[in-house]
Amino acid sequence: MLKTKRITLSLLMVLAASLTLGTSSCTTAEAAQEPQVYICTGPHSKVYHRERNCKGLKKCSASVKKVPLSSINRPACKICAE
Repeated sequence: MLKTKRITLSLLMVLAASLTLGTSSCTTAEAAQEPQVYICTGPHSKVYHRERNCKGLKKCSASVKKVPLSSINRPACKICAE
């Protein structure tokens, strides 16, 4: 009886560890596939850009940042998003 409990407990611990590892690697894979876009951090910036060398970003008076698309709430630039 005691041996059965030890085996069951060991199996549960292995199962829990494998589930935890599987979840974290899946999240990492999803993050790696998420599209990255460029935004101007200036006060009048309103759109995101798919291309770093977009003509619209040349007017940026502040810095340009590369960010995940899901982290922003801006419409796409009409120049580079087509």
